[in-house]
Amino acid sequence: MTAADGQQLLSPVPGTGVEIVRWTSPAGDGECAVTWLRTGDLDLQAASAEVTSVERQRAAGLTRQDDRLRSLGSAWLMRRLVASSLGVAPIEARILRRCPRCPAPHGRPVVPDLTADGVTVHVSATHSGGLIGVALSTSGPVGLDLEDLQGRGPRAWSGVWRVLGRPDVPGAAAGGPEAVREAATAWVRTEALLKATGRGLAVSPRAVDISAGAEPVVTRWPWGDPTGRVSLLDLSPGRRYVAALAALHDGLNDSERATNTTRFARSGR
Repeated sequence: MTAADGQQLLSPVPGTGVEIVRWTSPAGDGECAVTWLRTGDLDLQAASAEVTSVERQRAAGLTRQDDRLRSLGSAWLMRRLVASSLGVAPIEARILRRCPRCPAPHGRPVVPDLTADGVTVHVSATHSGGLIGVALSTSGPVGLDLEDLQGRGPRAWSGVWRVLGRPDVPGAAAGGPEAVREAATAWVRTEALLKATGRGLAVSPRAVDISAGAEPVVTRWPWGDPTGRVSLLDLSPGRRYVAALAALHDGLNDSERATNTTRFARSGR
């Protein structure tokens, strides 16, 4: 799927911005389309008509209006994108959510049907503040995470380092804009990786080590040597937000080692 193909694929979703993310790995080149939707641009009538009763009930059961908007919008946007990739109506797109710990319909979204070309579709969703994001890939499992930098106070962000098992990060308690962005970036990278594995925060964030800097590398996780098995990429949803995408590469073994490289092509509003 080229950048142009991604634009064509995602054009049925009004009011969105598209970020096409590409990577190179030992398993070959891969690509993912990340679609961003502001909750203020959500067509509530269309969304309610094109999601399932379970998705509507899940959103309606939330206490805060902002949470209800994000839940409904996330379900609708994912359904629209999956439907476009499969060539079906949104309400007909099968998206399964099975929790390994309880019978509730939540957990990692799985698309059981193949595209017309026989390709598996992988999806991941996130939302924070007034923004919703959905990643759709035919290049293997992906995980997407987003944080609103203004959604929590500086003290809360400095506490992220303790959750990640790194309480001694220099300047973490300073609370300035750069310290907040650094902590939030470390968090979204970690959660994106865990979401890509399908395990999410059922796995302790302390079980993962990710390098700092502009080109993050996973140096430790609970599933053997991560070298060459994952690409981790920072995204650009807007100045108020930080986001990350993790892409897993199947069929690798520990002898297949290479440094992941990334390149971006962006489009949108």
